[in-house]
Amino acid sequence: MNILRTFLFLCGAIGFCLSEEDDAKYRLPIEVIPYSYAIKLQPFIPEGYFKGEVYIKIGVTSPVDAIYLHASNLNISEIKIVGELENILFKIEEKYELIKIYYENGEKILVGDQMLHFIYEGTLLHTDQMGMVKAMYPFKNETEVLVITDFQPTYARRAYPCFDEPAMKAIFNVTIITPNSSWVALSNAEEIVSTLSNIQIY
Repeated sequence: MNILRTFLFLCGAIGFCLSEEDDAKYRLPIEVIPYSYAIKLQPFIPEGYFKGEVYIKIGVTSPVDAIYLHASNLNISEIKIVGELENILFKIEEKYELIKIYYENGEKILVGDQMLHFIYEGTLLHTDQMGMVKAMYPFKNETEVLVITDFQPTYARRAYPCFDEPAMKAIFNVTIITPNSSWVALSNAEEIVSTLSNIQIY
């Protein structure tokens, strides 16, 4: 039986610098802005990976050929624009850590609010200990195992697809699915609810 722990907070990425040459590719267009994220993360600690699901409410302020956002080292199995009848395609630009989402028929994505939905997996085994990672520490002659996050300055994209830029702040609702009640999930935001559930991310 899993334990769901949900937290709510407002945040944005920390500032960072880029070379002028790659700035245009790394930076996101300003015509699409995030309003809120609803994120579920389920770590499988012995196996060294996690499953994730995220809904992102966005606003499109002028017609665009594609929606761009960040992701790094994520195996994305599904991307949808919720309620959209047109076929959606996506492309991962690994060099620039970007996802490009666009209509198969080539039409523009029009002005208005949209909901993006992602299902994906990621690794907990980053050697630089950035993003969401498995860590160990000695305690009373034993080795304790935990999962920690370090998203500064641009490593939130290793845990979930996101608009990983300092100006693009949003409200976050985060649910952590722990293996059982012996695991504790801690956050710098207030815990809203903790429930016993059989929920899984598929």
